[in-house]
Amino acid sequence: MVDIIAVDITPGVSLSELKEYGEQQEYPWLVGRTSRSTLEELGVLTQSTKLGITAGGILSYREAMGVGDVSKWREEFAQLAGTG
Repeated sequence: MVDIIAVDITPGVSLSELKEYGEQQEYPWLVGRTSRSTLEELGVLTQSTKLGITAGGILSYREAMGVGDVSKWREEFAQLAGTG
């Protein structure tokens, strides 16, 4: 199983507001908050950066905004789930 989490760092937006927005939009994934420093540690410099992190905490996939496509993401998620 692979969990997908959309992460937001917008100041002044609470986690409950994010969850409510995700429910209103019928997102099939989790939503969460983090700090700017966490994103900096992970090298996230642009919005819509996609990271694949293994269950062991190893960064196995990284794509910036506008890079990759659905077939590539499915391939990466299958590998993370151990089915690819």
